[in-house]
Amino acid sequence: TERKGYDKIDLVNIEENDTEIYIEYNLVNSDKSNDEKLLSPFLIIQIPKEKKNIVYIIDGVKYGTTNNVYIKN
Repeated sequence: TERKGYDKIDLVNIEENDTEIYIEYNLVNSDKSNDEKLLSPFLIIQIPKEKKNIVYIIDGVKYGTTNNVYIKN
């Protein structure tokens, strides 16, 4: 996130029900000295191939959903 100081992503939880997979994580500003830099923290999560909607919960707030975000082999 541009100039917000977020330099780390903490995975909180992954849960699943019959129709959705919930991925919950927090954006963390662990180093205040780099707040003015352009940072690109990332988190790679590998889950089984599913047709379920993926729901993102960022810092405790439901952010959005996606589906069909798997790699076809």
